[in-house]
Amino acid sequence: MTRYVDVIHDGYQNRYFIRWALEEKESGKLIGLISLHHLELWNYKAEVGYILNENFWNKGLTTEALEKLMEKAIKTWGLHRIEALIHPGNIPSLRVVEKLGFYKACYKKECAFDRESNTFQDRLMYVYLAK
Repeated sequence: MTRYVDVIHDGYQNRYFIRWALEEKESGKLIGLISLHHLELWNYKAEVGYILNENFWNKGLTTEALEKLMEKAIKTWGLHRIEALIHPGNIPSLRVVEKLGFYKACYKKECAFDRESNTFQDRLMYVYLAK
């Protein structure tokens, strides 16, 4: 766990990524993570990523967290472009970004290596442009 905390700290200090814990309001229990990574502050862009415990799916929590993150990224750091790379079969995640105004920018063939299956996988790139 200490190593993971060091990784998070280094990512923040070096402005490579920022990660936040998502907790259940009632219990304070950790239920997921959300991050801005591949930060390019000089280009005013970053990529988002998130993961949520499946016991909390379909409750609007990911949408709420991502909306707050986008607001902070745009208002506080002046980001103009926010990207999300999503597995084409991850329909719930695609719905989240579409609900928040992301558009499908491209299909990236075999751009992600999956260590569990030892295969390269495709991703859809969705983009949000600040207004």
